[in-house]
Amino acid sequence: NLCDEYWDCLPTFLRTGAPLAKMDSTEQSEAQYVQQVSALAWMMTPAAEVFAKKLGIGTARKALRILDVGGGSGIWSLTCAKHDVDTTVTVSDWPAIVEIAAGFAERMGLGERFDAIPGNYHEADLGQDAFDLALVANVTHIETPEGNVALFRRVRDALRPGGEIAIIDVIPVQPEGELSASLYALGLGLRTESGQVHSAADLQRYLGEAGFGNAVVEPIPAPPFTMGMIVADRGDQRC
Repeated sequence: NLCDEYWDCLPTFLRTGAPLAKMDSTEQSEAQYVQQVSALAWMMTPAAEVFAKKLGIGTARKALRILDVGGGSGIWSLTCAKHDVDTTVTVSDWPAIVEIAAGFAERMGLGERFDAIPGNYHEADLGQDAFDLALVANVTHIETPEGNVALFRRVRDALRPGGEIAIIDVIPVQPEGELSASLYALGLGLRTESGQVHSAADLQRYLGEAGFGNAVVEPIPAPPFTMGMIVADRGDQRC
């Protein structure tokens, strides 16, 4: 949800198209998200639980090394680790934000299975052939199409052969969430320069351009009913 400050800016935005903040800019991203990351973790916890169950964490998928790109609080990856004692988590995000994620890991009893890669995920060393699963949660909406393709290529390099990527974001695939998704898209205009809600088809195309294969789209049927997931494999059969 947007605070009153953003909605108060709506008349100006409709006249000028100028956002109140630029959360997708390098200069403002860290400071802006430090203010919001804990609230987002609380809001996304029910959906993160559904996501982990849909993936079969602890049953179909076990003992994973998870890379959480732009992970914020780490709620998505830490929830996965909570469901499997042999899964570890590495969160890549701004330095101040990974400190918040480390705090969440400690409170969840997962501190010993938590690691971090501080910095801009477009530039930080994410490793090579190092992870089984990469999560890109609540990130694609602040990236342009070109930015998403570039990020997915970096993520693919960080995955082991046979690894997978899971995108989690506001993806309009649930009728119950259509209004909320529309309001969310409007909110992106108020707080980003180029943020947008990318369709499932567009995200599948970006993944294909980055070398991934077999991208499957599924809704995440939990409040706020705006979230969807796309899981794709590393596309090794194409090599």
